Amino acid sequence: MAKYMAKKMTEVVTPEVSDSAVVEFEEVSVDASQIEQGIPLKFELLGDSISGVYERRGKQDAHGDFREQMYYDIRAESDGRLYRLFGNSNLNALMSKVRIGSRVIVEYINDEPIDGRPDYNPRKLHSVKVAKSDKVPTVTRGAARKL
Repeated sequence: MAKYMAKKMTEVVTPEVSDSAVVEFEEVSVDASQIEQGIPLKFELLGDSISGVYERRGKQDAHGDFREQMYYDIRAESDGRLYRLFGNSNLNALMSKVRIGSRVIVEYINDEPIDGRPDYNPRKLHSVKVAKSDKVPTVTRGAARKL
């Protein structure tokens, strides 16, 4: 078993390595033009949905009249293409509970008026379903474990 020394969070924790061990590292680089971008998908009608594998989340930078916004990339089961859903407060709260790599179904289920803003479009409400086999297991703290 490797020995680790407890350090303050601001310090780097490194395992003890013998003097004879030589570790070589290579630079990791990513060509941004090679990263597949999700095709923007906007739900228009109640019942619109997508099912597939949740691959990535991120933040779209603010630009023009638009504020910073979360996005969720889902690879559709139907055609294998990568689609990008942009979040709102409802979708962000739901997707925060979903593990990347999970099989999901996201559906547009209802509209909710925004309090005090009758001039705004209503907020879209979503349903997010996760395949049972992809759910994050519940952890019970302090339970005895057999080794």
